[in-house]
Amino acid sequence: MNIRKKTRIYVYLLSFSAFVMLYLLLSPKPVISVMAKNEVPSTDISQKYFPGAKIKEVYRLRLEPGDLLLESINELIKRENIKDGAVTLGIGTLSECCMHWVITTGFPSVQKKETIKAPLELLSLQGIIADGVPHLHISVSDTSRAIGGHIEEGCKVLYVLEVVIESYEGTPLTRRPNKYGNNTLQKLN
Repeated sequence: MNIRKKTRIYVYLLSFSAFVMLYLLLSPKPVISVMAKNEVPSTDISQKYFPGAKIKEVYRLRLEPGDLLLESINELIKRENIKDGAVTLGIGTLSECCMHWVITTGFPSVQKKETIKAPLELLSLQGIIADGVPHLHISVSDTSRAIGGHIEEGCKVLYVLEVVIESYEGTPLTRRPNKYGNNTLQKLN
C-alpha cells in the first residue's frame, strides 16, 4: 500500500473519530431521575434514622476452601439468633461469586445477575441485618477489573475468608416497601 493511500485512510479515520466525538458531546442527554416531575427532594430525615442501638456481641467467622459465603453468614445469624446487626467486614478469596446489581434508573428497577468463576480477591463485604435478614453488598476483583453488587447465594471460598458480624440491641429494625416499592429500613413494631 502506497503512502498516499495510507494517508487518506488515516485522515478518514481521524475525521470519523472527530465526528463521533462531536456527536456524543453535542447530542442531548437524557435526564435521569427516579422522582416524579413535581416532587421536591426531601431533607427531612426525622423518620429515616434509628438511634439507640448498642453493640451486644461481635462474631468473627472463618471460612475455608469450598465453604459458601452467604449461606455460612445466614447459618451464623440463625444459630446465634441475630435479629439486628451488621456485617462490618469481609476479606479473603473466592473461586466463584454470584451477585446482582441495578441496570436502570427508573421504576421498577431492573437487575442484572452475574456469576463469576475465577480466582477473586474479596475487597469488601458489608451490610445491615434487620429482623434476622442480611442485606449485603460485595466488591471483588480479578487481574483486570473490580466489580460489586448485591451478594447472592453460591459464592465459594477459594483459600480463606474472614467476616466480622456485629449483633445489636436497642432499636430493632425490619424492612418494608416504601412508596416506590423498595424494601427500606423501618423500626420493628
